[in-house]
Amino acid sequence: QVRLKRALFDAHFQQRRRMNDPAALTDIAASVGLSRAEAAAALTDPEIDAIVEALAVGQRHEGDERILLFVRLREGLVLDTGLERAIRTCIRQGASPRHVPAIIRAVTDFPRTRSGKLSESAVRDEVNGREVKNRDALMNPQVLELFRQF
Repeated sequence: QVRLKRALFDAHFQQRRRMNDPAALTDIAASVGLSRAEAAAALTDPEIDAIVEALAVGQRHEGDERILLFVRLREGLVLDTGLERAIRTCIRQGASPRHVPAIIRAVTDFPRTRSGKLSESAVRDEVNGREVKNRDALMNPQVLELFRQF
């Protein structure tokens, strides 16, 4: 559960910086006055356990950028207003109001590289209407359709 909560927090900040750098999350958390441990602990609401995977990306919108948060939920669960509110509250209280996503949507899967990693760049390109450059490297490019409507 702690790993999933940390994954949600990590995913939430991927629109700002690549998570390949282990110090990146610490730097970002520090910029809002949090340590990495405090940031991970921010997602302790029991309702957040419904989330299996999450990915956040920035999208150009009306001359600015907004955060879109996509979540894959445990089997049989749906993203209702209560869960969405819990996610927003956890992020607002655990990080800051500026980190709260503009849109939260449930998806059934994420595009993955052949090694099984989530492809944040493919989602970011898709939601911004750009050509997905790594489409050939994806093992499931058909799931990009889930992100096209944004």
